[in-house]
Amino acid sequence: LSGAILYGATRVVVEVAARAVPVLGAAVEEVYRRGQEAPASVVWAVTFLIVVPAEELFWRGLALPELQRASGAVIGAVLAWIAAAAVATSWASLPFLAASVVGGAVWTGLGAWSGGVVAPLASHTIWTAAMIAWRPPTPRAKVPS
Repeated sequence: LSGAILYGATRVVVEVAARAVPVLGAAVEEVYRRGQEAPASVVWAVTFLIVVPAEELFWRGLALPELQRASGAVIGAVLAWIAAAAVATSWASLPFLAASVVGGAVWTGLGAWSGGVVAPLASHTIWTAAMIAWRPPTPRAKVPS
């Protein structure tokens, strides 16, 4: 359920923010354009067999519980979330950074609340599948007349 709610919120925020901040709209368009460089089957396979499980297993399955053991439940969760968002800055992609900050907060919260990786993995999988299948609306470049 959280993945579907997060997807709905993402659609609204992207649509509004992309109009207010054109560079964000262009960055979102670029992400989806780059996604078309590979066959859809490859995008789906790599995303759901490697990327999403690896992110969740590392950040919510390994980093989160270790940081919680070392610094307490709340501080550990905040540190895991900040660390994941910090790594996302290396991608040099505003949409992926935003997804890491917002989605990462949701998925880290789910991991901390559930004490495991299943809930964040399910949420992340649903959100990502929806983002690939039904891209959020962004203002398209106007065609000169």
